[in-house]
Amino acid sequence: MPKPRPSRPPAPTPAPPELIRLVEENWPLIQWKEAVNNEAWRLVRAGGGNRCGAEQYNAARRSLIEQGVLPPPGFPKDRY
Repeated sequence: MPKPRPSRPPAPTPAPPELIRLVEENWPLIQWKEAVNNEAWRLVRAGGGNRCGAEQYNAARRSLIEQGVLPPPGFPKDRY
């Protein structure tokens, strides 16, 4: 005789409203950092490398800006 199906685990608790608000406010910055990271690794892999450092991230920022992908408003100018 087959074993009975295990019961379902309890539903996760909802995220606190403060955390939701924090993520929503910082979402453009999160997306920009993810785009820079992806571009940096794309450039490194295209060059045949496998290490990514500050120079590669700076090159990725410049590359994205040259492509027209600008950082979110309020992003410090000295960071790109």
